[in-house]
Amino acid sequence: MTLCAVRRGLRCALYLAAMAHPAAAADTEPPEPALHEASEAFWRGKEHYDAEEFGQAEVEFGKAYALTHHPDLLFNLGQSHRRAGNPDKATFYFRRYLETNPPEVQAKATEEVLAQVEAQLAATKTQQGDQAKQDAERKRLEEQRRLDLEEQQRKLELEKTRLA
Repeated sequence: MTLCAVRRGLRCALYLAAMAHPAAAADTEPPEPALHEASEAFWRGKEHYDAEEFGQAEVEFGKAYALTHHPDLLFNLGQSHRRAGNPDKATFYFRRYLETNPPEVQAKATEEVLAQVEAQLAATKTQQGDQAKQDAERKRLEEQRRLDLEEQQRKLELEKTRLA
Protein backbone atom coordinates (compact mmCIF):
# COMPACT_ATOMS: atom_id res chain seq x y z
CA MET A 1 0.00 0.00 0.00
CA THR A 2 1.41 3.37 -0.99
CA LEU A 3 1.74 6.28 1.38
CA CYS A 4 -0.88 8.21 -0.61
CA ALA A 5 -3.32 5.33 -0.24
CA VAL A 6 -2.68 5.21 3.50
CA ARG A 7 -3.26 8.97 3.77
CA ARG A 8 -6.45 8.70 1.74
CA GLY A 9 -7.59 5.81 3.94
CA LEU A 10 -6.93 7.73 7.13
CA ARG A 11 -8.65 10.84 5.76
CA CYS A 12 -11.62 8.70 4.72
CA ALA A 13 -11.72 7.07 8.17
CA LEU A 14 -11.62 10.49 9.81
CA TYR A 15 -14.35 11.76 7.50
CA LEU A 16 -16.55 8.72 8.15
CA ALA A 17 -15.90 9.05 11.87
CA ALA A 18 -16.94 12.69 11.73
CA MET A 19 -20.13 11.72 9.90
CA ALA A 20 -20.87 8.87 12.33
CA HIS A 21 -19.93 10.87 15.42
CA PRO A 22 -21.49 14.35 15.36
CA ALA A 23 -19.35 15.47 18.30
CA ALA A 24 -16.24 14.66 16.30
CA ALA A 25 -17.55 16.61 13.30
CA ALA A 26 -17.06 19.84 15.21
CA ASP A 27 -13.34 19.14 15.40
CA THR A 28 -11.23 20.16 12.46
CA GLU A 29 -9.27 17.60 10.49
CA PRO A 30 -5.63 17.49 11.54
CA PRO A 31 -3.18 19.22 9.20
CA GLU A 32 -1.53 17.14 6.46
CA PRO A 33 1.77 16.51 8.34
CA ALA A 34 -0.16 15.33 11.39
CA LEU A 35 -2.26 12.97 9.23
CA HIS A 36 0.88 11.56 7.69
CA GLU A 37 2.53 11.09 11.09
CA ALA A 38 -0.66 9.58 12.56
CA SER A 39 -0.97 7.19 9.65
CA GLU A 40 2.62 6.03 10.08
CA ALA A 41 2.13 5.63 13.83
CA PHE A 42 -1.06 3.62 13.26
CA TRP A 43 0.63 1.22 10.83
CA ARG A 44 3.64 0.81 13.14
CA GLY A 45 1.21 0.10 15.98
CA LYS A 46 -0.60 -2.49 13.87
CA GLU A 47 2.70 -4.16 12.97
CA HIS A 48 3.69 -4.30 16.65
CA TYR A 49 0.25 -5.59 17.62
CA ASP A 50 0.38 -8.31 14.95
CA ALA A 51 3.85 -9.26 16.22
CA GLU A 52 2.41 -9.45 19.76
CA GLU A 53 4.60 -6.53 20.87
CA PHE A 54 1.73 -4.94 22.73
CA GLY A 55 3.76 -2.39 24.70
CA GLN A 56 5.13 -0.89 21.50
CA ALA A 57 1.68 -1.08 19.89
CA GLU A 58 0.29 0.99 22.79
CA VAL A 59 2.91 3.66 22.21
CA GLU A 60 2.25 3.92 18.47
CA PHE A 61 -1.55 3.86 18.77
CA GLY A 62 -1.20 6.50 21.49
CA LYS A 63 0.81 8.71 19.13
CA ALA A 64 -1.81 8.30 16.39
CA TYR A 65 -4.61 9.12 18.83
CA ALA A 66 -2.80 12.19 20.15
CA LEU A 67 -2.58 13.51 16.60
CA THR A 68 -6.08 12.67 15.36
CA HIS A 69 -8.32 11.88 18.36
CA HIS A 70 -9.92 9.24 16.14
CA PRO A 71 -12.23 7.26 18.47
CA ASP A 72 -11.38 3.87 16.93
CA LEU A 73 -7.84 4.30 18.23
CA LEU A 74 -9.26 4.20 21.76
CA PHE A 75 -10.39 0.65 21.03
CA ASN A 76 -6.94 -0.20 19.65
CA LEU A 77 -5.36 1.20 22.81
CA GLY A 78 -7.75 -0.85 24.95
CA GLN A 79 -6.93 -4.03 23.07
CA SER A 80 -3.19 -3.37 23.28
CA HIS A 81 -3.37 -2.81 27.03
CA ARG A 82 -5.59 -5.87 27.47
CA ARG A 83 -3.18 -8.08 25.56
CA ALA A 84 -0.20 -6.55 27.42
CA GLY A 85 -1.78 -7.55 30.74
CA ASN A 86 -2.86 -4.07 31.85
CA PRO A 87 -6.57 -4.58 32.58
CA ASP A 88 -6.97 -1.27 34.44
CA LYS A 89 -5.76 0.72 31.45
CA ALA A 90 -7.68 -1.50 29.02
CA THR A 91 -10.88 -0.83 30.96
CA PHE A 92 -10.21 2.91 30.83
CA TYR A 93 -9.75 2.93 27.03
CA PHE A 94 -12.70 0.63 26.32
CA ARG A 95 -14.97 2.89 28.40
CA ARG A 96 -13.67 5.98 26.64
CA TYR A 97 -14.33 4.29 23.30
CA LEU A 98 -17.91 3.49 24.33
CA GLU A 99 -18.39 7.14 25.32
CA THR A 100 -17.84 8.08 21.65
CA ASN A 101 -21.08 6.25 20.72
CA PRO A 102 -19.61 3.78 18.22
CA PRO A 103 -21.89 1.87 15.86
CA GLU A 104 -24.05 -0.73 17.61
CA VAL A 105 -22.06 -3.75 16.43
CA GLN A 106 -18.74 -2.29 17.64
CA ALA A 107 -20.34 -1.09 20.87
CA LYS A 108 -21.75 -4.54 21.63
CA ALA A 109 -18.41 -6.26 20.88
CA THR A 110 -16.58 -3.70 23.04
CA GLU A 111 -19.04 -4.18 25.90
CA GLU A 112 -18.41 -7.95 25.75
CA VAL A 113 -14.63 -7.48 25.82
CA LEU A 114 -15.00 -4.91 28.61
CA ALA A 115 -17.06 -7.37 30.66
CA GLN A 116 -14.33 -10.01 30.23
CA VAL A 117 -11.62 -7.56 31.26
CA GLU A 118 -13.62 -6.39 34.28
CA ALA A 119 -14.18 -10.03 35.32
CA GLN A 120 -10.44 -10.66 34.96
CA LEU A 121 -9.71 -7.55 36.97
CA ALA A 122 -12.14 -8.60 39.73
CA ALA A 123 -10.59 -12.08 39.84
CA THR A 124 -7.12 -10.57 40.05
CA LYS A 125 -8.14 -8.28 42.89
CA THR A 126 -9.74 -11.21 44.71
CA GLN A 127 -6.54 -13.22 44.28
CA GLN A 128 -4.50 -10.26 45.48
CA GLY A 129 -6.78 -9.93 48.50
CA ASP A 130 -6.42 -13.64 49.24
CA GLN A 131 -2.65 -13.39 48.82
CA ALA A 132 -2.55 -10.38 51.14
CA LYS A 133 -4.50 -12.33 53.77
CA GLN A 134 -2.12 -15.27 53.40
CA ASP A 135 0.89 -12.97 53.68
CA ALA A 136 -0.56 -11.33 56.79
CA GLU A 137 -1.23 -14.72 58.39
CA ARG A 138 2.30 -15.90 57.53
CA LYS A 139 3.78 -12.77 59.10
CA ARG A 140 1.60 -13.20 62.18
CA LEU A 141 2.77 -16.81 62.60
CA GLU A 142 6.41 -15.83 62.10
CA GLU A 143 6.06 -13.12 64.73
CA GLN A 144 4.40 -15.59 67.10
CA ARG A 145 7.27 -18.05 66.57
CA ARG A 146 9.80 -15.30 67.23
CA LEU A 147 8.02 -14.32 70.44
CA ASP A 148 7.81 -17.98 71.52
CA LEU A 149 11.56 -18.40 70.94
CA GLU A 150 12.30 -15.26 72.93
CA GLU A 151 10.11 -16.57 75.78
CA GLN A 152 11.92 -19.91 75.73
CA GLN A 153 15.30 -18.17 75.80
CA ARG A 154 14.19 -16.01 78.74
CA LYS A 155 13.05 -19.11 80.63
CA LEU A 156 16.37 -20.82 79.91
CA GLU A 157 18.30 -17.78 81.15
CA LEU A 158 16.15 -17.64 84.26
CA GLU A 159 16.72 -21.34 84.89
CA LYS A 160 20.48 -20.88 84.44
CA THR A 161 20.56 -18.08 86.96
CA ARG A 162 18.65 -20.18 89.51
CA LEU A 163 21.02 -23.11 89.09
CA ALA A 164 24.11 -20.98 89.38
